[in-house]
Amino acid sequence: MRVSEFIKKSLIRLANDVRRNIKRVIEGRDPEAVHDLRVSVRKLRTILRLLRKFFSKYYTNIIADELKEFFDKTSTSRDIEVSLALIGDMGIAKQDNRILEWYEKKKKAEYELKVELINYLRSNPYNVIWKKINAILLFPLKVEGDRKARELVIRRIRRIESRIMKLISEINSDIEYSPEMLHSLRILCKRLRYSIEFFKSLLPQGYEEEMKLMKRMQTSLGNLNDVFVVSNIVKYDNDLDDGLKLKMLNALQEKQIGYLSEIRGIFQTMI
Repeated sequence: MRVSEFIKKSLIRLANDVRRNIKRVIEGRDPEAVHDLRVSVRKLRTILRLLRKFFSKYYTNIIADELKEFFDKTSTSRDIEVSLALIGDMGIAKQDNRILEWYEKKKKAEYELKVELINYLRSNPYNVIWKKINAILLFPLKVEGDRKARELVIRRIRRIESRIMKLISEINSDIEYSPEMLHSLRILCKRLRYSIEFFKSLLPQGYEEEMKLMKRMQTSLGNLNDVFVVSNIVKYDNDLDDGLKLKMLNALQEKQIGYLSEIRGIFQTMI
């Protein structure tokens, strides 16, 4: 298969993954549907930005920006979903009736936000984006020749790899392990993983292990990011008094320490 044909077929497959996940969210039966929708949108947006050299940068940027707006509509619902899952797994709601009361109130808020999200998705906002993606596929790729296309893909992937290694070095020199830097690293790891997954058949051997490492890193950084998100929700929640906040934040701090230890271990295998 020619590279141009492969890219176009793979891109439409990602676009259709978003449509399928929208349908799952609307059906309301799968608790992982919102998460999977967000992942599929993020993958599509990442690949569109990577393909700016293949399609018109102007059009790919427009679509990527519209996908970002679409993605942001799912954020609040997902943040509460993450809060409930993490607090539930930690078991602290069962230890204190006041935390349990807060937990039940958040469950009600999650339901209301999910209803809002479903109503938004039923208005079919993604359809315009899907049509624009199909429209750009009608144009020929700007990069001519399979060899040149492969070289461009590898060059862009190596650029992401270089940024990851530079950021890991900076994070290791920071005793506090800045949440902002860890978040940036998480985004870059996703970008590299999704790029390798998308272009796997065009890449030389050896990228499978790197993809597995990025998945492991992404999981640990994602778990840590969930702790940061939930900690901020707890910290600024007016329904919790200072004593309850302290109790919950201390429990979250223990989770944070564990995830940071995992991340340090992964760093050691990469340096």
